[in-house]
Amino acid sequence: MWTSSSAPLRKYSRNIVASEAQRSSRNYPALLGYLDFHTRKRVANSMVKTVTEDNHSLVSVEGVNQLFRFIEPLLRDMQDTPPTEGHDKETFASEQQQVAKLAHQLRSEDIDMEFQMVTAMRGFFGQGGPQRLAFTLPSTFYAALSLVSKIRAAEQRRAEGEEGPTPTVTVKKVFQFLHKTVTALQTEVSLQMWLVAAVSADQVDRCSPNPGSFEPICYEFLTQALVCFEEEITETFKQ
Repeated sequence: MWTSSSAPLRKYSRNIVASEAQRSSRNYPALLGYLDFHTRKRVANSMVKTVTEDNHSLVSVEGVNQLFRFIEPLLRDMQDTPPTEGHDKETFASEQQQVAKLAHQLRSEDIDMEFQMVTAMRGFFGQGGPQRLAFTLPSTFYAALSLVSKIRAAEQRRAEGEEGPTPTVTVKKVFQFLHKTVTALQTEVSLQMWLVAAVSADQVDRCSPNPGSFEPICYEFLTQALVCFEEEITETFKQ
């Protein structure tokens, strides 16, 4: 029978961390199902802290999927999630901020792989509900945004005749991802993110061999920023 005492939990957590780092075990998610919610959550917190504080890299979609199955109690409401989950605002915020840092652990020289990992992470975060999304989606947004400059650099190298892999993911595809992500967020930081996306689209358009091709995207981001701004003003007056 599983016990929630601290010593066995620490040992069990170390085993899980080791298996994730070595990609050598796929049985732990099933084993975790035998633990109660609070113990699974403690294991999940231990996993997240180990990956972020020890600076472990996530280099594949499989690695992302495996890790996020481990930490599922932190990502969404489970069948046995207690109704009091999230009532301690300070603890909840600290946990979700730590989870959000995982977006900075995505590392690959393959741009397509990196976008696939961001997309996989976004899929897990999307199940978390508004309370969690407020913490996790911004980091996903900026992880995806960082790909724009990488794609442009790859396109520039190809235009100059250099050999090397050309990513299949396009800048417009990344902008679509950003639009979907901010739309799902709708918090006080949404305005800033719409404006950041608009600036990025404008910069891409200025450097594009076809000026004006990204203008509609920039305009859409600015339109959403204005809508967001108007909604914030309305809410301020209501208060």
